[in-house]
Amino acid sequence: MGSLAASLTATLSIGLGGSLCLTNSLPAQCGTEWVAVAGVPGTEHWAYCSTAWDPDGPGPRTPVLILGGMFQTAGGIRAEHIAMFDPATGSWSPLDAGLTGASTGFMATYALLTLPNGDLVAGGNFALAGSTAASNIARWDGTSWKPFGSGMNGAVSALCVAPNGDLLAGGGFTLAGGVSAQGIARWDGASWHAFGSGTNSTVTAIAVVPNGDVVAGGWFTSAGGTPANYIARWDGAAWHALGAGLAQTAAPPVSSLAVLPTGDLAVGGAFNFAGNLLSPCLALWTGTSWSAFGSGADSTVDA
Repeated sequence: MGSLAASLTATLSIGLGGSLCLTNSLPAQCGTEWVAVAGVPGTEHWAYCSTAWDPDGPGPRTPVLILGGMFQTAGGIRAEHIAMFDPATGSWSPLDAGLTGASTGFMATYALLTLPNGDLVAGGNFALAGSTAASNIARWDGTSWKPFGSGMNGAVSALCVAPNGDLLAGGGFTLAGGVSAQGIARWDGASWHAFGSGTNSTVTAIAVVPNGDVVAGGWFTSAGGTPANYIARWDGAAWHALGAGLAQTAAPPVSSLAVLPTGDLAVGGAFNFAGNLLSPCLALWTGTSWSAFGSGADSTVDA
């Protein structure tokens, strides 16, 4: 979230229900205390994800905030599960007709990111992006929605960009573009590819560590047939466990992954042990072993 705040050069305001809004920057002389500011009308239901997106790339427009979730309105404007907030004007707007059409489960946007070419990607539980058929994953090019092949046969809950620009997607699917891909898949710009035999349950977070390996976290207990308690690493050819993984988990075992400037991997979720180390809900993987963040947190770490 630090990169989002920096890129938008605005003050982040936090609202109930997990939604976010942006207001004008506060004067430099303000201290570190909370202050009252004019609020921005938010969403009527849960917001699950957000990202900064620049509609015209290096052009004159300032970046905007894209928000995704279970909501159907943002700032009182109809916006089906995805909306854009422009801090320059203080206004909300929809992205075409939004993301709709799911026949089962909770219809929502669960993950957002920007591709190297500037397109915005949304993953979630939906069948239509605007009026375009797009099964659980779609791309907004600034004008219209585009699918990624035939998409996934289950919800997409995690997105990440590989160093080569490929799109990585994780979720509760077993097929990606008609190809068998259990829980995680890669889009190379033309088609979907599996990560070996994948995971035996849903992937909820993905990160790429400095050596290029892909780390996935989620509900699974094996990856590529290898025992791996809720977190595993793909080296380009095979899956590997991260030590003993995570233990004494609740829902969800892993909610977030973040690579630190040191190259270490921060892992957030609902667990008590990382390896054999007591580290409630927040832990650090150094590449060879687990470390704790002090005494951890007393409830789920989502981001």
